[in-house]
Formats: sequence, structure tokens, C-alpha cells
Amino acid sequence: MDESASYETYANEDIPTEFTEKAESLSDALGGDFDGEVEPLGEDVVVSHFDNAKEDTIILTQQNDNPISVNDVEDKDFSKVVIDDVEYEIGNFNNAADEEMNVIKFEKDGMFMALVTNKTNEEALKLAEEL
Repeated sequence: MDESASYETYANEDIPTEFTEKAESLSDALGGDFDGEVEPLGEDVVVSHFDNAKEDTIILTQQNDNPISVNDVEDKDFSKVVIDDVEYEIGNFNNAADEEMNVIKFEKDGMFMALVTNKTNEEALKLAEEL
């Protein structure tokens, strides 16, 4: 039986259902060897951070009000792919530890999302499709 990643929610307020549903979908897609936490960063923004012992990192940012900007990656640096009527913007950058990180930006179900990970673009895109 497949397991979901375990995660904790840290909040002084309730997190809207549409945000928790996406975190749960990502948890299911990742499987049992990931741990994570879900944290609201205001009324309309939630960040979910998952990692595992292999040092794989997946961060999902969700917000309602406008598209997500990624520091150090300009819009012109993203390539685009459309799958099942959803446009995914794919880019990458090096983090503070000089590790290459891949990012997938997209809008789905009326929500803007960005998935940032040290997994490959193909693996990241597969996770994004699960949301």
C-alpha cells in the first residue's frame, strides 16, 4: 500500500480547504519517505515544504490573488508547455547553496502555484500535474 508523506500544519488560523487539498495531493504523490509542513503566509498565501533523507526538497507555494514571481528568474527565462489545457512555465535557478533548483509555475483550479525542487524538471512537472 502506498503511503502519503507526513506533514504538520502550523497556523494560528484555519487554512482554506483549497490550499490544504493541494498539500494533501502533493503528499500523496510524494509517498511515505517525505516529511513536510504547511504554513500560511497571510490570508491568501500558503507554503508547503517537503523533504526526505535523500535531501530531496519540494516547496509548493499557493496563492489566490496573482501569479507567483520567482526571485532570480525573469519571465523571459521560463519555457512553456501545455498539458491537458494547463500552461506550465518551467525555469531554474541556483539557490544560496549554489544548488540548482527547478521551478514550475502554473494556474489550476483558480489558484496560482509554484513548485520549486531539486528534482529534475520532468519529475517536477509530473508532481505539478498531480495537483
